[in-house]
Amino acid sequence: MRMRKALCAAVSTVALAGGTTVVSTGSAAAAYGCSGYAYTNRTPPLELQLYDEGANWCGVAVHMDDAYGTYFWTAVQIQRRDGALSPQDEGDFRYYAGPVRIPKNGPCATIYGWSAQTGQVRAGSC
Repeated sequence: MRMRKALCAAVSTVALAGGTTVVSTGSAAAAYGCSGYAYTNRTPPLELQLYDEGANWCGVAVHMDDAYGTYFWTAVQIQRRDGALSPQDEGDFRYYAGPVRIPKNGPCATIYGWSAQTGQVRAGSC
């Protein structure tokens, strides 16, 4: 929570309410350690993927396009509608941050991703 607040204060925020799409998952989801249906938001250089695994929400922040395979600071965290937060995964990653999980308690959650290039990006299931 402290990291998230510090990041929100330290970087310009890009909050995207629109642009979230729902896709069924395949082998790509398994490569990131999540399964189920994904809600995604593509905001270069990150693609946020929030998976509904049934009992849990699972999320990853994937480097995309030219950024895929490039090391840079990336973080990912999930917030349930009741305000509860998953653990945050952050560091200098080459392909993606995550997976992070939090138990479901309803049909809605928001995934937050951060990078040195974008600031904050988010996607939601509702």
